[in-house]
Amino acid sequence: MTVQMFFVRPTSADDSTLESIADIVALRGGFVLMTTSDGSLIVAIDDEYADALRNSSLVDFASGVTLDLEGAAAEPLRRLFATNIATQLAARGWRPETGEVEDRFPPGYRPLRWTS
Repeated sequence: MTVQMFFVRPTSADDSTLESIADIVALRGGFVLMTTSDGSLIVAIDDEYADALRNSSLVDFASGVTLDLEGAAAEPLRRLFATNIATQLAARGWRPETGEVEDRFPPGYRPLRWTS
């Protein structure tokens, strides 16, 4: 079990499709790290679920992606990813003081930064 980052291009960039893809990722213990300006997603999910993600009728394309840690945008992206993961964990009911999850998937767990 290894968590990997994936670039996911949905079949449609409408909100309901993105929400459904986010549900697929979250139900498998993954996280939406960010959305891109064209409506694609960068997600972190265990690679054992990669085929389920790729085979979804909502996904046009999904492939592994690697962050260049020496790149100019690496640090801002890492901060954004960490913020989005922390927000999703909190919305899922994770309590940092105990490390336990109160209610894993309440409504509104998916904090994304949508571009205009």
